[in-house]
Amino acid sequence: MFKKDQVSIALKAEGYVVAATFEGNEKKATIFNAETGIATFKWGVSNHNACILGIEEIENKFGPVEVLVNNAGITSDAPFHKMCQEQWSDVIRTNLDGVFNMTQRLWNGMRQRKFSFLINISSKNGQESQFAKANYSAV
Repeated sequence: MFKKDQVSIALKAEGYVVAATFEGNEKKATIFNAETGIATFKWGVSNHNACILGIEEIENKFGPVEVLVNNAGITSDAPFHKMCQEQWSDVIRTNLDGVFNMTQRLWNGMRQRKFSFLINISSKNGQESQFAKANYSAV
């Protein structure tokens, strides 16, 4: 198991220019930036328009994206019979739609350059479910 931050750090160590996105904790993102020198950008991957604008900002600053690591994920646990639609939808929109929202904007450029890496990181719960994680395991 690895922390999400380690992916960014490892790519930077390999010589890539890395930009990391986040939705929540600005203080943690600021500390991460200060400790690693990796630029951070704030938006939620569940928002398609935010992804389009955010990716545009990153490409304007650093150039074309050659490597995309889809690693965003949230949980909102409840037994299925007690889960509300919002819990289901929040997890699906972030964990599944987020992959589309980030990848779709970059796809044509990656294909045209004939050099790119698309890495989708998932959880073991995609193969073996756990109690009260029906929405998370569906992704």
